[in-house]
Amino acid sequence: MLIVSVLDDLNPWWRNRSAAPGNVPPVRRFLEREVLARLLGDAGRRATVVYGPRQVGKSVLLLQVAEDLLAQGCDAHRIVYFDFSDDRLGTKRLSLRDVASFEGLPGPTGKTRFFLLDEVEHASDWAGALKHLVDGTRDRFLTTSSSSGHLRQKGRESGPGRWDELLIEPMSLGDYLRVYTGRNDVGSHQVMSLLLSAPEALERYIAGGGFPEFVGKDLPESRRRLRDDIAERAILRDLLRSGADVDRVRDLFLYAVQHSGAIQDPSRIQRDLGADRRTVAEWKRLLFDTCLLVPLEPFTSIGRRRLRSHPKVYAADPGLISAFSPLPSPHRDGDVRGRLFEAAAFRHLRELPDCTASFYRDARGEVEVDFVVSGPLGTAVVEVTSSASPLQEQKTLSLDRVAGKVGAASRCVVYGGREEWRGGIHFLPVEKLLLEPAAVFETHQEERHE
Repeated sequence: MLIVSVLDDLNPWWRNRSAAPGNVPPVRRFLEREVLARLLGDAGRRATVVYGPRQVGKSVLLLQVAEDLLAQGCDAHRIVYFDFSDDRLGTKRLSLRDVASFEGLPGPTGKTRFFLLDEVEHASDWAGALKHLVDGTRDRFLTTSSSSGHLRQKGRESGPGRWDELLIEPMSLGDYLRVYTGRNDVGSHQVMSLLLSAPEALERYIAGGGFPEFVGKDLPESRRRLRDDIAERAILRDLLRSGADVDRVRDLFLYAVQHSGAIQDPSRIQRDLGADRRTVAEWKRLLFDTCLLVPLEPFTSIGRRRLRSHPKVYAADPGLISAFSPLPSPHRDGDVRGRLFEAAAFRHLRELPDCTASFYRDARGEVEVDFVVSGPLGTAVVEVTSSASPLQEQKTLSLDRVAGKVGAASRCVVYGGREEWRGGIHFLPVEKLLLEPAAVFETHQEERHE
């Protein structure tokens, strides 16, 4: 039976407890620790669904969890890994029940099993099956998906109370440094020391991004592989099933990445692609579902105006900007480098817990600030530049004006220079923002005593 052979091959620890779960990197991302704790803790009664772009490390995370469960003494036969996108399954669409209720599973009956299920969107009725399994068994489930749209749709139907969703993005600079230096023993509050020991890693991250496979690799080759292995497959393989015009969707993706951080002119895009407004909007939704592009909405407290406004669109990772630039050394070009800094900054601001990010632009388009970040620590206005020099006086005045309009106590410029305060504005080195995103909320010592 096909499922017997695939299960046996994917779970080598059933035959030999010391068998490694594939070629698993030794360094764990910070998210892996959280996922493992959820699986073993009280939250384990709820399933966990990890979603994110292709090649971002979802399968590796599952195998690392399997390895850590074994290291903690878990019975090897209670750990079940299955990949629903395995090519050996062909066109056969299995259900989660086909795996979780398979009579041929080894190990003691009646014991809680840990199911690590990869690419569940390829399974039939995965949401309904997961709901049934969470409600009706003692087993614990950790699953992955490459489609946020598919997850969102199914989550509305079956997800509430049954599973939690966690987004895994290309690596943060902190994770990148740990992988780059091979230091699994360094916590999130100690990663600055790794940058001091490997200062070149910052530039490599800005230029090449955080997709795990390309850490420390040759930049031109990484750019080519990013185009071929990630973006092309995500668009051609995943979106082909949607029935969309893949060639024109790819053109839209290329435009968005090459203009990362810009407000896209819908009329121009419709004209260039030869499509109507609704079609372009649907293509954008599909691209957002791949998690390779991320929208940033404008700041406003007026709901109607937000509906009439257009978001900025960012590449999810700076490496995508480099990969799809026509320039031979894009990270050395001033305009592209500015986009790299902005994309990297936005990627890390998204990690701030319980915070929302937006951009500010006045009605005339004369005053604009890259990010307005609001959360439990307050509100900050953030301008990002790749320059190592101070901003022009006019720009700092705009930052002050916007801070007053949005009620921000913190004004921050993320740039390529050293940390300092000038006129109440926090000039923040890009590396500190990437390692300590909450630094954008800091206020000047003198202002705190007023």
